Amino acid sequence: TRRLSDSYNKAENYLAIGDLLRTTQIKYRGPAHWRQEAYAVFQDAYTIAQDIDNKRIASYALGYIGMLYQDEGRYSEALQYAQRATFAAQLVDAHESLYRWELLSARALRAQGKTEEAIVAYRVAMDTLQKIRSDLVSSGGRAYKLLVGPVFFELADILLTQTATLDNKESIQQNLIEVRNTMEQAKVAEIEDYFEHECVLPPEQTTRLDQVAQDSAVIYPVLLKNRTELLVSFPSGLQQFTTKIGVKALSEEVLKFRRNIEQIGRDETYKVYGENLYDWLIAPLEEELKRQHITTLVFIPDGPLRSIPISALYDGERFLIENYAIATTIGLELTNPQPIERENVQLLLNGLTKSVQGQAALPYVGNELANIQTLYGSNSRVLKDESFLLQTAEKEMSEGNYSIVHIASHGHFDKDHKKSYLLTFDKKLTMDRLEKTVGLRRFQKESLELLVLSACETAAGDDRAALGLAGIALKAGARSALATLWLVNDEATSELVSEFYNQIKIDTKISKAKALQNAQVTLIREGDYKHPNLWAPFLLLGNWL
Repeated sequence: TRRLSDSYNKAENYLAIGDLLRTTQIKYRGPAHWRQEAYAVFQDAYTIAQDIDNKRIASYALGYIGMLYQDEGRYSEALQYAQRATFAAQLVDAHESLYRWELLSARALRAQGKTEEAIVAYRVAMDTLQKIRSDLVSSGGRAYKLLVGPVFFELADILLTQTATLDNKESIQQNLIEVRNTMEQAKVAEIEDYFEHECVLPPEQTTRLDQVAQDSAVIYPVLLKNRTELLVSFPSGLQQFTTKIGVKALSEEVLKFRRNIEQIGRDETYKVYGENLYDWLIAPLEEELKRQHITTLVFIPDGPLRSIPISALYDGERFLIENYAIATTIGLELTNPQPIERENVQLLLNGLTKSVQGQAALPYVGNELANIQTLYGSNSRVLKDESFLLQTAEKEMSEGNYSIVHIASHGHFDKDHKKSYLLTFDKKLTMDRLEKTVGLRRFQKESLELLVLSACETAAGDDRAALGLAGIALKAGARSALATLWLVNDEATSELVSEFYNQIKIDTKISKAKALQNAQVTLIREGDYKHPNLWAPFLLLGNWL
């Protein structure tokens, strides 16, 4: 390559070769001379960039050299190169690389113990990142995990670390508010990355959950390498709780809990894992929850926590749902909470009882639909089996003025949102088609209040698939959704869902979260359905009022 004439392409090749040498050496613990060779080709790229006066190439060459120094713990040199790379990128508005060097500066400053300067640098990197987020979303792939998420989590990490050392209440609240705002931006970025689309609600339709619920606590678990931070929004303000369990150990426990709780049998090993998770995620808050008379917990889970039913965490005697109503939402800024209109509620009830497209029959769906129709009478319309055709359902959902759409059918949520679907009698209803059918209603006054999916499932341990489940309400333009993490016994589903509808019908003041709590507790106390496999996977997503 060195025999080629100096040119932009030659410099680009040098950058690619150097980056490959560096990343391969790190990943496979290759020989040290690979790093020396990487340094050499980065220097060559920088020399060419100067010769052809290309600031963008110069910025990359300097930044990559800074990363080599960072790898070796030589943070002073890393910072010098990061600052030079930043300056070169600023000269040509190269935002696609600028935030990388700003992040490199922030990391180098933090490693040197310069906390205040590091926080400023992280904020600058985040501001730059916002300018190119739409480009990252449109480019597809997993931009969030590789490029976006680290900026948010590292800023949250350093702010939370700093907060633990403060004794001024005002400063503590300012830090915690910034952490919450940072995590909110992370949630928006992640859901946009998953759907490869800027699908968030219009700002004018969002309301802060923590401003409307006086009996509720909003819980952000922030999963970090060496600990788990619990940022909790109480009516009295934000508080920080720390659990010394890192994300790796927590993830392993979550997976064991999910796999065990899905199995029905005499073995109650799931309680062991559920109790461990309770000790890590709930016990630190317990005293404050009681002191502030909290009755509803709103979780904004991250990563693996999306794939488990928080309601089934176990305190040694009782499940969490027996003490608190529980809801899940992607983020406060992605939720528009207001009580459902109980007068003149219109329902579209869709369901399959027969085996179609290779999926098992769901014989109790008939009872489920009949029970709901009995409650709501002429305010409900039923599309069952041969009547539940894709074209018919789409027409009803898009043209009908329904408050609640109920779909009792097989569904699958995949790590690739394009492979997620709900079954109709003849075809698959994909998430994209669901958005085109009812999603546009979110820009109208009469949004869909509630979407109920009573037979969907996600893969155990696949938090990206679980993100799709969590985003279903957004995709459908619904204020909230009731859905399941795994395929539940058909008869138990019919019982629970029917009781949920009964609760919101007979008590016009009850929240959807408390209606679900009552339905789940009813099953727990019935001998045939007490195993959490049968009631726990039902999640209330989004608006829980």
